[in-house]
Amino acid sequence: MQDPPALYLDEDVDVSVAARLRVSGFDVLTTRDAGNLGRRDEEQLDFAARSGRVFVTHNIQDFMRLAQRWASEGRSHAGIIYVSFEPPGTLCAWLEDFFRLYPRREDTQNCTFCLPVSSAG
Repeated sequence: MQDPPALYLDEDVDVSVAARLRVSGFDVLTTRDAGNLGRRDEEQLDFAARSGRVFVTHNIQDFMRLAQRWASEGRSHAGIIYVSFEPPGTLCAWLEDFFRLYPRREDTQNCTFCLPVSSAG
């Protein structure tokens, strides 16, 4: 895999996900690492955008609205990935698979994704 995009994990994502992804070669920063625990959603996305990091969160409801508003305002971000609540090993496997499919930073620019992606049967 090429050098994958850098990630910023929301505070609702288990910090062990960051540790596991780092072992796999990912550049991962958590809200705790950045000293951003308890900040508003918009501040979290703004931090990720300014840092050039794809934002990973479980909070689809709030960040979907925020992403739509940013798009309408012409604001840019490095990407947002919504993940369902699953064990850390599962989340890591999904993210590793995702970045095998979308390995370049421009693949996620201003895009939102939901994991897992399932196909209808």
